[in-house]
Amino acid sequence: MRAAAAVALVSFVFPTAARLAIGDRQRSLSEVALEVPQTVAIDLLAILALAYFVPLDVSVLISRMGWLLGFAAYATIRRRRGSDLGWPRCLSVRVTTAGLGAALVAWATGQVFFPNHLLWDRPWHTPLVTSLAGQSVPFRSVFDPIHPLRYHVGGDVAAAVFRASSLDVLSSNAALTMAHDVQLGLAAFGVCLLLAAFGARPWAWLFLGPLAFVLQGPLPWRAPGVGQPLEGYAYHVFFTVAYRPHVSLAALMMVGFVGALALRARSLEGRQVSGFLLTLFATAAVLAISDEASLALLGASAGVLWLFVPAMFGASRSRGFLTLMLLAIVAAGAHLAFSPSLGGGGPIRKIEWAPAAAPAFLGAALPLATEEGRRVFALDVLPIVSPWLGLVIYGSIRRDKSATTLAIFMTALGACCIVLATKVSFNGVRDELQRFFVAPLLVACLYGLLFLSKLPRGSMAQVLMLLGVAIPPAYTVLWLTHVAPTVVAGQVEGPANDWAKEPTFDVDCRRVAGARIGQRPAPTYVDVGLASLYASCRPIFGFGSEQWGMPMLISVNSRDQFKGLQKSVIHPGDALDFVCARTPPAPDASAKATGDPVCSVVVDAFRSTCHDEGERFVRCRLSSEQQSAVAVRM
Repeated sequence: MRAAAAVALVSFVFPTAARLAIGDRQRSLSEVALEVPQTVAIDLLAILALAYFVPLDVSVLISRMGWLLGFAAYATIRRRRGSDLGWPRCLSVRVTTAGLGAALVAWATGQVFFPNHLLWDRPWHTPLVTSLAGQSVPFRSVFDPIHPLRYHVGGDVAAAVFRASSLDVLSSNAALTMAHDVQLGLAAFGVCLLLAAFGARPWAWLFLGPLAFVLQGPLPWRAPGVGQPLEGYAYHVFFTVAYRPHVSLAALMMVGFVGALALRARSLEGRQVSGFLLTLFATAAVLAISDEASLALLGASAGVLWLFVPAMFGASRSRGFLTLMLLAIVAAGAHLAFSPSLGGGGPIRKIEWAPAAAPAFLGAALPLATEEGRRVFALDVLPIVSPWLGLVIYGSIRRDKSATTLAIFMTALGACCIVLATKVSFNGVRDELQRFFVAPLLVACLYGLLFLSKLPRGSMAQVLMLLGVAIPPAYTVLWLTHVAPTVVAGQVEGPANDWAKEPTFDVDCRRVAGARIGQRPAPTYVDVGLASLYASCRPIFGFGSEQWGMPMLISVNSRDQFKGLQKSVIHPGDALDFVCARTPPAPDASAKATGDPVCSVVVDAFRSTCHDEGERFVRCRLSSEQQSAVAVRM
């Protein structure tokens, strides 16, 4: 397992590491800082493009070989021409060790606090990742093989990359957790390089700054009994909400997108930033299939910035407008090509304007017409507003054009967040409006980090910056150590968990379930006692109950699952696969029959149709007539 995890990790970071290692030694820090998110974005887009022609798991392996051959050819050709290739000279030992150290701590934080927790809709993402790996684009939902999947699949695709790279040894649960930890580690490394590109020199600042970004969160200074302990009223601690697969990937992409804007703002009166446009286009394309809400805020804010500082996007106002139009076309094209989640059939069915209120991710929204509502919302937006105020003060006093430019961008971003978070409802409810806080919080933190070292000590601007940059991570640490163990106690695998009764994080899927590259999803009934284990190892099309207007939760009721498959997933007269616990037990003492009533009938009456799959399962394929016989005997 550890060897497979190591191979998957190396495979995911290989394109980025190789690009850093064999590029031109004379690259600037600005160029190198953008290469991390830029390369991850290009890699994922290439994998998805290949998946139009071959299944996703095969696409991942082809892409790894393509990167290897491409880098080898590039290095050979450039060296023959006398180019000086290798680790960039601008990446000193100080910067490299600080960045790698921050990345390691960001990765280890997840491993320490949530090593085997089923956080954030895992009953949906666990089977989705394995099912996607066996499909080609356009994807189908794991619970609806008939219609195209309309969902932001970027984070799930990234997890599928880890699975496929391990040759299906890793379960999807292990891959999802690895993707979270590694992507936040890469985000921390990218932030460190941005800090160095902006002139930050102290090693401690290069190391701690990226961790402040990863551990960003709320300022929970509220009256007792209002909201959750050490949480915002409208949004979660970022480190935990990033376990939603799309969020950790979006954070890495935002490091590239807003980092490119920051570097361009600093060089407005100098030469163009190398890789600026490529970074904007590539990261926006991935954001379009991972975090549409954040991309909408960033795109609208970029448009406002163009109105005031047209030189940010081109040599003239018309060229800047053309750049923004191309950016919109690229983002829209990626969204339509890979995951048109905003179309009909997706989770978002209705968007409405509602009376102004402070949104809540748990509990009731508080009207802004009340004093309590205004106070709660003011505290929620304080980590966004305070760095913005610090940047405005610094730009005004020092006549710093880059600070003023980024303050304009943050003004538009914060205004969009405040209006949408207080006025919009999705599908008639307001408990998902935390999506509008992710981008403003991370941007405020990143821009605060970039300018904090430039501010005079003890100045008002510095105090405001520290309020938004340094204090929220301290509360996040308190949340991790004092609140998280209680909050997530029930989100672990075990007999008490109706859905995940068996461990999946440390299993060898090839041995336990017979998983192999090349397996394709088919309509399958899964033993309810082993649903999580099998669905995290093998691709299926199953039956799930609805959430957010689409089937997203795998059924753990045997009769409901059986009837649902026959009614909603397969056509009349089609055969159906049944996957049940292997009996007699495999050598592993934990392998035993689960008491699933459907599997009991299937294995007893139609054992001749069954064959073993790994150490824990048997698969039985039953005709329509045999399915009817099972229904009668139940």
